[in-house]
Amino acid sequence: MLNSALTFRWLFVTVSLLVLGQVTPAVADDVHDCEQGAGPEVQIQGCTNLIMSGNLIGDRLAAAHFNCGNAYGFMGDFDHAIADYSEAIQIKPDFALAYGNRALAYRVKGEPDRAKPDCDIATGLDPDTNC
Repeated sequence: MLNSALTFRWLFVTVSLLVLGQVTPAVADDVHDCEQGAGPEVQIQGCTNLIMSGNLIGDRLAAAHFNCGNAYGFMGDFDHAIADYSEAIQIKPDFALAYGNRALAYRVKGEPDRAKPDCDIATGLDPDTNC
C-alpha cells in the first residue's frame, strides 16, 4: 500500500516502541490491521483506532489516513476515501500516492475535473505515480 521506505520506517518505529515498552500489544495489532487488515473493515477499524489514539504524528498519521482511504476505496466508498486522502495530504503535502489515489477516486466518482489537478500534483512529485 505504501512505498517500501515509508512502510519500513513505520514498522521500525513500531517495533522500536514495542521493545521500549511504549506501545501495547493492542496498538501493535492496530498497526498490523491498518497496514494489512484481513479485509477492508478490519483495516478501517485498525487505522481509525490509531488515528483516534492521538499517538500518531507526521508521516505515521498520514500513512494511517492513506491506508484507511485505500480500504474505503476498495469498498467503493469513494467519499470516505477522498476524505482520508485529503487528511493525509493536509498532514503530508508531498504525499504523491495520496494525491494519485484521490485523483483515481474522483475519476471513478465521475469527477474528472477534480481528478486532473491531483494527478498533475502527484506526477509532479513522483513521475511514477499512477492516476
